[in-house]
Amino acid sequence: MEEDREQREEKLASEILAFVRDSVAAQHPYLNRALFRMPVVFRRDTRSDKALQKENTFGPATEGKQIVLPAAWAVETFAGNENLVFRTYLHLLFHCLYLHPFQYSMLNLHAWDLAADLAVERRLFENGLAQEWPLVSDEEEKELLEQAASDTQAGDLQAEKVYHALVRDDRLTELLLAQSALIRRDLHYLWLSEDKNVRIRYTNKAGMQSENMDPGKQWNEVRSSVAMLQDAAKSRHGKGSGNAQFHLRNLYPDDRQYRDLLDRFARVTEEVHVNMDEFDYIYYTYGMSLYGNIPLIEPLEYREARKIRDFCIAIDTSGSCQGSVVRGFLHRTYSIIRNSDVFFRRMNLHILQCDCEVLSDRKITSLEELDDYCRDIEIKGAGGTDFRPVFDYVEDLKRTGEFTDLRGLLYFTDGIGTYPEKAPSFQTGFVFLKGKQEIPEIPAWACRIVLDRDTVRQDDPRKTNQEI
Repeated sequence: MEEDREQREEKLASEILAFVRDSVAAQHPYLNRALFRMPVVFRRDTRSDKALQKENTFGPATEGKQIVLPAAWAVETFAGNENLVFRTYLHLLFHCLYLHPFQYSMLNLHAWDLAADLAVERRLFENGLAQEWPLVSDEEEKELLEQAASDTQAGDLQAEKVYHALVRDDRLTELLLAQSALIRRDLHYLWLSEDKNVRIRYTNKAGMQSENMDPGKQWNEVRSSVAMLQDAAKSRHGKGSGNAQFHLRNLYPDDRQYRDLLDRFARVTEEVHVNMDEFDYIYYTYGMSLYGNIPLIEPLEYREARKIRDFCIAIDTSGSCQGSVVRGFLHRTYSIIRNSDVFFRRMNLHILQCDCEVLSDRKITSLEELDDYCRDIEIKGAGGTDFRPVFDYVEDLKRTGEFTDLRGLLYFTDGIGTYPEKAPSFQTGFVFLKGKQEIPEIPAWACRIVLDRDTVRQDDPRKTNQEI
């Protein structure tokens, strides 16, 4: 009898969530790719498992691949407040579109949860989606969002800006956390956590295999697709359906510049991967309907991709590039490499520490090694800066066969140093920190990006990884 009841409950919950998804898709078709890539998985162990009870998991959650929730939550919530299910569904979706579950792996989790929820709810009001499915608490919530925007000095409530304000001010964090029930729609226990065993335990209980996937990379592609479709809709219909303005193209300007710079170093290669971009659904569905189980066309099993295997990162550890700044830069680098698709799974990455000479060379062959290095890095050196020894050292690595396809050198520095007189045999990019001093001119053979020093410093996991 209990089994029959649970099956009926899951069937009803499936119908409810399909109705919610299809209703949003009908009104905002450019969200379709995002909406239809997250199937629902029902949990039956939420109320009986003591460990899960302790973590308070009676509610919806996502790791970017599926929505995980108890069927009872969907049925009970929809019966009491239909709009709350719509708003929760959109809240989950926008977390993924804005890459909140995948952006970092070493965070002050309380501050990031709060910042992400504030950012998503602000976007839902700005886009008009909250007004389509209003809640009684909306006026109170808008007051909280305005208060948060003022207190954090982040007018647009971008999650990254809010997060850095929160980790600098424990009192403000506690104040906003006390009112966070107004903006908390989902649970974040499936998000990237320092304790990987926690995530594996939960995902296994939900019947998922997300440890073998990287949904952050997939959502990068989905986000670009949604932005492109929205642009097309706006060009045809003024502001587009529902007047929704998602602003998905330039969410994190610094990170976007960094990703673009890495992409410049990559080379075109082929990889085994179903190429859905060149898949024609019309011929496929026509064949299936005409012959029953014979598609007229199948997706390609390979695609072209821009990849990097051999690469070098040099870190200037002179007096002005020390401690939190270096650790923050490496943390951000790890996050971007992990959530982008630009590096091969097995890489040959050398991370050099240097001032006026090369002080250390750490070879990295996988993301796991890079993660360990970022967590436990020891900063060496504090002298003056001379770029030339690094370029000579990398040229020697090429000559000895350590690099067979070196795509480039990325040099993190304050820019005050001596540059080589001649262009090297590989591409070079300089990453500068914006501070009190001016960014110097660089040779014509190099490219550059500029990151905000305070933001990079706040990315230091040793500072942000403390309990509030």
